[in-house]
Amino acid sequence: SPAACPQSDCITPALRSDLPTTTGVMAGNGFTCALASDGSVRCFGDNSYGELGHAAGSSGDQGSTNLEAGLGVYNPTPTAASATSVASLVGGGNQATCALLGSGAAECWGQVTSAGSSTPVTVAGLPVMMALGSYDSALVCGFAAADGSIWCWTIGSPTVPAKLQPAAIDAGPG
Repeated sequence: SPAACPQSDCITPALRSDLPTTTGVMAGNGFTCALASDGSVRCFGDNSYGELGHAAGSSGDQGSTNLEAGLGVYNPTPTAASATSVASLVGGGNQATCALLGSGAAECWGQVTSAGSSTPVTVAGLPVMMALGSYDSALVCGFAAADGSIWCWTIGSPTVPAKLQPAAIDAGPG
């Protein structure tokens, strides 16, 4: 996004002094979210599908919500996502974020529906999770707290439709 990359330099790291004390960070395709020590989430960058955790075109977003018109919607300022009580963050999909809540539940927002959702969607059918991770920009997996079983689900990307339907994965003999 143009405002997030002064002088078109998106390679050189820049210090962000406009974030609270941060305990975790995740980067998606053109956006970043930071986990604050109080369990809140602040995101900045591309918000075309609600991946910043607020409705595209609101909270100071710039650009056009008409994706055919160009760059889409972006916000250079870290803004609060609607997820709360977050224990850890993981990028899932090109334009989505998933969070492990303190309760062990998982929520995702952004390109988790065809139109996108700025409101966190609970991943139903999961046991209590203790960790999440992502793979190949469209798959999110987690470890169940009770037995260490692995559960995975897909998040939307340009080539993979979102399907927040977790399935247990057979990891084979231990």
